[in-house]
Amino acid sequence: MRSSRLDHFIILLCQFFSTFGLMVLIPIMPLYMEKLTAHMSAPTIWAGLALAAPAIGSLFTAPIVGHLSDTFGHKKALLLSLVGFCISILLMASAQHLYLFIFARILLGFCGLSVILNAYVSYLSNEQQRGAAFGQLQSSVALACLCGPVLGGIFMDQWRVEVLLNATAFVVVTLIVIASLVLTNPVKTEAPKTKDKSKLPAFFDRTIFSWLSAGILVQAGGFGLVSCFVLYISEISQSTHSSLSAASLTGTIHALSWGAAFIAATYWGKRNDDKGDSFNNFIYASLICGITIFALIWVSNLWLILVLRLIQGFCFAALIPSILHTISLKAGTQSQGKVIGISNSAFVLGQLIGPITITLTYSFFNITAALICTSLFFIGAGLVVILNRFLMDTILEEAQE
Repeated sequence: MRSSRLDHFIILLCQFFSTFGLMVLIPIMPLYMEKLTAHMSAPTIWAGLALAAPAIGSLFTAPIVGHLSDTFGHKKALLLSLVGFCISILLMASAQHLYLFIFARILLGFCGLSVILNAYVSYLSNEQQRGAAFGQLQSSVALACLCGPVLGGIFMDQWRVEVLLNATAFVVVTLIVIASLVLTNPVKTEAPKTKDKSKLPAFFDRTIFSWLSAGILVQAGGFGLVSCFVLYISEISQSTHSSLSAASLTGTIHALSWGAAFIAATYWGKRNDDKGDSFNNFIYASLICGITIFALIWVSNLWLILVLRLIQGFCFAALIPSILHTISLKAGTQSQGKVIGISNSAFVLGQLIGPITITLTYSFFNITAALICTSLFFIGAGLVVILNRFLMDTILEEAQE
């Protein structure tokens, strides 16, 4: 790689704490919002809005953040994003009013920290090792998704969540200082200017569009599963008379699933590098995710449910890194941030579509229909990529005749 291991370690730490700060309040948001909505109606709606606020902010600003990263340099963009992230965490910790808290959550999404980190890693890594780099970032995300909700719940019960948020902000400030002193500021090589205007920008490429569509579907499936899984476990626990509550079972299974994703992400990343093409890895992983979720319909044994969720977590770890790996190779060196920013907006769009679709499906039908819909998101993602490959091969065959 063109950077040192220290650069990548700092970026991985930034990824971990950015995701950690985002995930701390996820499982306890309705409880945390009680003090802010004590004199307001519809607290559940406000809690849902607070959960969605970072995604709303990121949906519109991610491409802009990515472009600014390409234009002004990844290190400057990262430092500014970390400052904004730190401010948003401190505002969340100190907020005594609902509107300030919502503003802080939206600011969290505006910072676009994940976009910059992915673009930074993509730019620093050569093409033979980029898959492993994206896999390591996914491992950091998975570990933060495992640790954040657990520690958030513990601090909610034993101390105060504000203490954990302030501690996270302090660590981020330390990272800002270290990154400003140590992190490599990559020097761009100017792309040769040509007068050929026949080629469209990378993000108009049909292959990239198909992979972005697949990204929307896998994120819709992943976040949709989070929405309906607790309802599924509630029904299962009633029939099995488990000693654990539905909330405890859901949290434990989710944590173990993220643990499988943490272990698997680097493995999938290296496979993407070894094969030089993430197509097959994505197809296998997306179809297996869809099949394992579909199989939950006929399973009532908690141990079998755990096995299926471990398999699903292991395969889910391949999906986002494979998409980023493919898109980063298709995009030019000078537009990594822009294309990854557009990818992030696509992912966020899926995060919004999935829970809404699954919630409506469950409301009008039942948990079986919700699981089938979730499964179809993953299977559809694989089919979109397969269809694009088929069309490309057909076009090439016709061109050669």
